[in-house]
Amino acid sequence: MANINLTLSTKVDKDSGLSEILIRFYAGKQFSQRAKSKIFINAIHWDAKKQAIITSHLRMVSIGQKTAVNALQKKAKQLDELRHYIMNSFIDINSDYHNLPDDWLKNVVDAFYTKPSKPVAPSESIAKPSKKSAPAKPAPKPAPQPKKAELQPVADPVLESDAEDQDLTPEVSSFFAVFSDFIAKNDISENRKRHYRVVYRALQRYEAYNKITLSFDNITAETLKDFERYLANEHELFDDHKLKAVMRLYPESRPINQRGSNYVKDMMGKLRTFCRYASGKIKEMPINEPFFQTNPFDAYSIGTQTALGTPYFLTIEERNHLYHFDLNSERLSRQRDIFIFQCLVGCRVGDLMRLTWDNVIGDQLHYIPAKTCKNNPKTIIIPLHEIALEIIKRYKEPGRKMLLPFVAQQQYNEDIKSMLTLSGITRKVVIIDPKTNKEVVRHINDIASSHMARRTFVGNLYNKVKDPNLIGSLSGHVNGSKAFARYRAIDMNVKKELVSMLD
Repeated sequence: MANINLTLSTKVDKDSGLSEILIRFYAGKQFSQRAKSKIFINAIHWDAKKQAIITSHLRMVSIGQKTAVNALQKKAKQLDELRHYIMNSFIDINSDYHNLPDDWLKNVVDAFYTKPSKPVAPSESIAKPSKKSAPAKPAPKPAPQPKKAELQPVADPVLESDAEDQDLTPEVSSFFAVFSDFIAKNDISENRKRHYRVVYRALQRYEAYNKITLSFDNITAETLKDFERYLANEHELFDDHKLKAVMRLYPESRPINQRGSNYVKDMMGKLRTFCRYASGKIKEMPINEPFFQTNPFDAYSIGTQTALGTPYFLTIEERNHLYHFDLNSERLSRQRDIFIFQCLVGCRVGDLMRLTWDNVIGDQLHYIPAKTCKNNPKTIIIPLHEIALEIIKRYKEPGRKMLLPFVAQQQYNEDIKSMLTLSGITRKVVIIDPKTNKEVVRHINDIASSHMARRTFVGNLYNKVKDPNLIGSLSGHVNGSKAFARYRAIDMNVKKELVSMLD
């Protein structure tokens, strides 16, 4: 995986008070080169953690300071473009760094400023700057400090004599830096943040593959349409050597397979949420000034997700059979007990992982679902089934606060499939294939996951009591949830009773 690290030189020019941004490019442990960016800034405008030029606090300025602010914003944009230019140059050589010359990175930086028609490859000559071109003007000394009465609410601006004298433009901020901040600041579960990071990396690959630079100025409805098409077809591009190189830059932990239409719509929905944030439309996450002048989703519709089909879940008999079955494995038995507990309380796996003994009050489980805690914080109270009480007592250990010995979610899902297979719960179910939107028949043990525990809880309750609001008070579904409409076709006993009435 290739990376670019940016640091600010400790050397400060005596006349201008500016320091140069330094670049280090490396690919794995075998390749590393350094170069100078030719971009100079004041140290107060550098964020070492984000490796970016700070412009967010330069908002309230006087007329005379506009040129200084615009100059700093131009530098931030230029640094972002340089970073992408280096990455694209690396992609152009198919990420083959073994034969690169020692001055490859320096040559790429030089080529960026001479604006060649394409990113430089190691075999290409680097054009030298024309002698006729005017030399860069040194930055003048900082302006004298105004008197106390003249002080303006702006941080020590960097002045440039060649800065454009124009009205203050919207802040030039890295699209991905703002996206990263949005993920970090968003008050959601870590599991949902991982889903946002999947979208983040997909955007990086889309940008690198198409050799473009995404910014708040150039993302339009047409961009969104093209990105949605890319998400649906990314798995087909792996024969393209260019995408292979991109994948080495922005990899996923698992192979990218064909994405179903609902999954693509879900990813686009997360991008839409970010765009609402960057447009200043999320009250819970206010920003001083919108990054987007116009939200591109105002002119683009994701569409509704296709039907998910009738839910499949374990019957009460299957659940009890699994609980009492000898799996002949300590690890699988422990995972089985956790799964059965989840089947008896119906919480989402993210909430299950957070449960501690503080959530158990008497013989009841009290918790607030993470999914709705921000907008609709409502405590769910579930009387614990005798098997659930038996399970938590079995795993109570001195010094451990967590309610159950939970492991990684992916391993949990794999173990659920294994325990169902070993216990003989392998019946066939009809589902909607998320990739083709057509009905297919699958064995329940092959498609089981942690969410099936939640469906098992809701489905078996719905078979007994057809009151969505009552069940929702235990499952955390909001009143009027459309999820219960899918459960109306699941009770075979009720169907048989209805048919018997024809006699």
